[in-house]
Amino acid sequence: MERQGAFQDNRGGKWIVRLRSNDVLDGGEYLPIRTKKGQHYHGGFQTWWSAASKEKELREQGVKSRYQICRRDENYRFANQGCGVIAMINLELYLSKAAERKRNGDAPLAEMAQEEYEKIASSKWQKTYHIGTSYPNYLAGLYPWKMESGLRKFLKENDFPRKKVKWAPFFPSPIKRQRKLVMDAIIDMLTDDYPVVFAYYSKKQDVTFYVNFDHAIQKLPPEKPDQLVGSHYMTVIGVYVTEKGEEILQVESWGGIYYVRYEDYARRLDYFSNILRIY
Repeated sequence: MERQGAFQDNRGGKWIVRLRSNDVLDGGEYLPIRTKKGQHYHGGFQTWWSAASKEKELREQGVKSRYQICRRDENYRFANQGCGVIAMINLELYLSKAAERKRNGDAPLAEMAQEEYEKIASSKWQKTYHIGTSYPNYLAGLYPWKMESGLRKFLKENDFPRKKVKWAPFFPSPIKRQRKLVMDAIIDMLTDDYPVVFAYYSKKQDVTFYVNFDHAIQKLPPEKPDQLVGSHYMTVIGVYVTEKGEEILQVESWGGIYYVRYEDYARRLDYFSNILRIY
């Protein structure tokens, strides 16, 4: 399943699908944001909320555990557990801007100021994608059913063609079948210009987010500034297939663009390591 415009590159492989705004061939593009320091980001970054955190004061008062600080300080909780919240806000903003872009003749997505993004994100955090103070919520971060209900409401209110939302849509199918169905769903969503929020859940940091695309293709050992990741929410914005038929996910996380080998991600597919399907 390919959308019109899939193309081969000089690496010998082929881009199967990319978001329609993701037309920067070397480096990628998602939701353009200009930070307060003048940097170009591809989405929000939860650690922006650490500036307003009261962590230092709480530790001076004798509060030592990370969980207890999370319970007492919403900004600290957002900064440390907000990857799912940011992924959902990025998704909603991208869909809104992509719809506007389509109405205006496919002009490039306008860059958003960090201050504007933070205002929208803080409101969404309070009203829709809030992470509570219970210990299970501390461990899980944003609950999948909050993602489903919040996005379903957004899609309906804004009259998007796709209105159904399901987390882990093919669980508990056998892992081999899930791998194929999840990849098919990712390609289907990107083909219709819907970013794919997904999660990787592991107690170990055992999947590599490559900064260098060629290193991902070659499956090289991770090196700085690559990231080793454990439990985390992020967003798929493109799919590449190598000359050997290996699938590479182009993802946005922490405001940057990374590359993840699908085989590394899919080996842990279960209810928690899965995708948010829009259909």
